[in-house]
Amino acid sequence: MSINIVFRPSRTKHEEGYLSLRVYYGKQVRQLATGLRLNSLEWDHKNARIVMIDFSPERKNYIQRLNTELRNKIFHLERLLAVYKEKKDFDIEHLVSEFRLSSFPNSFSAYVHLLAEKLIRQNRYRTAEAYLTLMRRLTRFNQNKDFSLDKITVDFVEDFERLLYAQGLSLNSISFYMRNLRAIYNKAIADKILMLNLDNPFFRVYTGVRSTPKRALSKEEINQVYSLDLSYVLKEKAKNNNEQRKIKELDQSRDLFMFSFHARGMSFVDMAFLKKTDIKNGILSYRRKKTGQQLDIKINQSLRKLINKYSKATAGSPYVFPIIKYLNKDVYSQYLRALGQQNHNLKVIQRLAGVTRPITTHVARHTWATIAKEENLPIWTISEGLGHSSVKTTYIYLASINRTKLDEANDIVARAVGF
Repeated sequence: MSINIVFRPSRTKHEEGYLSLRVYYGKQVRQLATGLRLNSLEWDHKNARIVMIDFSPERKNYIQRLNTELRNKIFHLERLLAVYKEKKDFDIEHLVSEFRLSSFPNSFSAYVHLLAEKLIRQNRYRTAEAYLTLMRRLTRFNQNKDFSLDKITVDFVEDFERLLYAQGLSLNSISFYMRNLRAIYNKAIADKILMLNLDNPFFRVYTGVRSTPKRALSKEEINQVYSLDLSYVLKEKAKNNNEQRKIKELDQSRDLFMFSFHARGMSFVDMAFLKKTDIKNGILSYRRKKTGQQLDIKINQSLRKLINKYSKATAGSPYVFPIIKYLNKDVYSQYLRALGQQNHNLKVIQRLAGVTRPITTHVARHTWATIAKEENLPIWTISEGLGHSSVKTTYIYLASINRTKLDEANDIVARAVGF
């Protein structure tokens, strides 16, 4: 293992930059914040060391103290490594998490990183990203500064909620942040990092889920997406290799969307990590990353066609689709980039197909449920197909009954009474 000191200048003019430690262990690289700041002129980029430019007693003492703290942190990291290397299940993520927590007791960001790393090891990528997104938003709320977990009080939480309202977030989006913050807070109590507080910080904030206009496509709209001839629509632009690659990329995004639809709304994270070994005797069996529930899906003609289409591209990979392409690189980062690209491509497909409502990775799941409902499938069948733990969750997923059908029903009732 080697450790380098890294300096990152501040994006804000005249503000001090940040010092961090970059840890190399084999092919793995991790960067650790130190909480130490420095003027950019006091950093020798060529030799990667701190230099003295201001010899006033106050600044001189600060630089000396800074150097001492850096040496102590490096020594602490090396000592942790010596302990962890003796363990058979050594993992650099454990080392990093231990360093963060020991360096910043009660640090919110350090604790969230620890939780996220545990979730990633459990393949719970969506929850990990939700926690990290909350951490980044709360850090901005706290003037771009980390804070102690015990700062999560009634006033702090309510101030954060007011900010989210002021920024125009929907009730469900605000509730999403609050539920995740509450989960982190409760985990910190369970881990004995925080003491149980009789004043529940979340007592007066909204943590429910409101029914909202659903994101399902109609049968006609999903057929527009399926039948879209990308090569024809983009033929004027497809005169060079870059445009041809773009068509191929859009085609793959459309295929993944359709696979999700035909697989009863399989989430993008589950498709990304779907393995060839999950397919046996014409049955696709996988465990949902979100809930851990096992689902079994018969591979119909549409699914088989899409699986076969990418068999050549994934010949040397354990995965069904070419989403995680590099097995020797961080798969979580690859998944996040692919998710962002997929949603971007779906926006392009939506426009090209002439569909008015937004299309995202979640829409395939809503669409499958809504069309199943329109085909008069029992609600319990739809619920089981989606892998929901309760029928109540399924009701939230289903689109509202079409307004024209309600109008027709009203006319029938009026005619029945003769006026």
